[in-house]
Amino acid sequence: MLDGAKGVLIAVSGGADSVALMDMLARISRGDREAKWNGRSEELTSREVFQPLSAPSSRVFVPRLHIAHIDHQLRGLESAEDAEFVRALAEEFGLQVTISKVDVQAAAASSGRGIEEMAREIRYNFLLAVANDTGCDRIAVGHTMTDQAETFLMRLIRGAGLRGLSAMRPVVPAHRFGRASEEKAEGRRQKADGRRQKAESRRQKAEDGTEKAEGGARTAADSDPSAFCLLPSVSDLPPVSIIRPLLGITREEVEAYCSQHGLRFRTDTTNLGLQYTRNRLRHDVLPALAAINPRIVESISRLAENISGDQAVLDDLALSLLQRTRLEQDDWRAGAEKMVFAYSISALLEQPVAIRRRLIIEAIRLARAAATGEDSELGGEVGFVHIAALEGLLTGKTSGKQIDLPGSLEAWRESDALVLRPSRNKKKALYREMITSESHTVVAGGFAFTLERGLPAEMIESVIKGVRQGGEETGRDWTAVALDDRTLPSQLVVRPRLRGERAHVIGRRRTIKLKNLMIGHKIPSSRRATWPLVATPDGAYIWSPGLPPSVEFAAHDKTTSLATMRASAI
Repeated sequence: MLDGAKGVLIAVSGGADSVALMDMLARISRGDREAKWNGRSEELTSREVFQPLSAPSSRVFVPRLHIAHIDHQLRGLESAEDAEFVRALAEEFGLQVTISKVDVQAAAASSGRGIEEMAREIRYNFLLAVANDTGCDRIAVGHTMTDQAETFLMRLIRGAGLRGLSAMRPVVPAHRFGRASEEKAEGRRQKADGRRQKAESRRQKAEDGTEKAEGGARTAADSDPSAFCLLPSVSDLPPVSIIRPLLGITREEVEAYCSQHGLRFRTDTTNLGLQYTRNRLRHDVLPALAAINPRIVESISRLAENISGDQAVLDDLALSLLQRTRLEQDDWRAGAEKMVFAYSISALLEQPVAIRRRLIIEAIRLARAAATGEDSELGGEVGFVHIAALEGLLTGKTSGKQIDLPGSLEAWRESDALVLRPSRNKKKALYREMITSESHTVVAGGFAFTLERGLPAEMIESVIKGVRQGGEETGRDWTAVALDDRTLPSQLVVRPRLRGERAHVIGRRRTIKLKNLMIGHKIPSSRRATWPLVATPDGAYIWSPGLPPSVEFAAHDKTTSLATMRASAI
């Protein structure tokens, strides 16, 4: 866990677990690898606390430790006292500390999300921000084997699959939620560069013996929740991992360690009530199971570890099979769709149900990774109901039905394809571009439109022949159109269709809804709301890529001045 570490950020809440973790890591940083403690059994006496942290043959030295604490302001004075306790503890250990407080309840209310979910997002973004700020590439958290057992039981109760029952892993990539704007990201990159340069200068001075070790506190008080709700995508920052060194020992062993070394810690009073599921498992369920098997915590932890090994093998198999079902998008469907994943439904249905569900989970994971820029775990938020809904798309017969998934994803069926992509803000997709004599080429709706006017009528046959040839080459009709130039206004508008909009197009005896026309010409359902069309300034439909033109504006045998318009997917 610590081999090659540049620095370790320790998440300290003030409880027994995190305080013990801080003490252990402080001992390791001083090179004290012989420290042990006497537990309440002979087996505990022979166990070395630090064995899980590194191979015993290697020398472990952590050049930098830093403490981080965030006050969620959910317990009033008690949580504020926790922060002051951590500040004093860090000073006692001679370690620097970053403390922040965020009104999680207000942040959750403003975003319409649950308090626990919001608190977790803010907490991990805060930890990652501080790790990057201080040059630490490990974030150590104090989860124990008992926490592992409780997490396993919570997920078991909710009907989790093997991925969920794998519970917590000892080492995982640091969690990151959301992205900031490019401008903010660049600003943070520049600040991070400056901080790294200063840190490098301090390290050089320390190596030359000109700088004395110095403890102290760094405080980010009264922080804006948005500061830790969004983090930039900073590719040049070193990767950061979350490590859980205490997963191999129980909470009782941790408390014995604190007692052995005289460590003070805080007790969260909310852990004593039974209104939370985890507390009921802790105070009622685990003791009842321990009456049957006194080593129930170790047994559950071992089971989670075994499941994790099986899950890793099955993940590799699922990924291999999923790649065989992947569909490559043609240029027509690409356009603005840069992070779309499409899979063959018929190929997915060939797989047994259990494998098919794993392929669906893997497809969601890949789509999330594309959206967030990192290969993150699904977590517990994608449940059986979501997997079942996607299975319904596979076995159903109707195209176009859309399903919203946690993690800002959406999925739908498109003929024989299951399609996933990051959710988009449809309001941002609205546009209105003008084509004039001065600007006869515009880009809108994922296409580049080019208009030529005033062509001689004698060219109509060659133009129509070129239009047909283009359709044969692309496999799509109406990628270009011949229009009667005399009927066109001086300005044309490129915009999405309007709700309920109708048109009378060639090949039809009467008007038809443009939505139904798009369905008939196989315009992807995901793009119908934003698919571009060319219209007059007063709203009359002229033509849309892939659709026939309006009878009113199409070229005919009596046309004396010709206009052509082409659309190329970009």
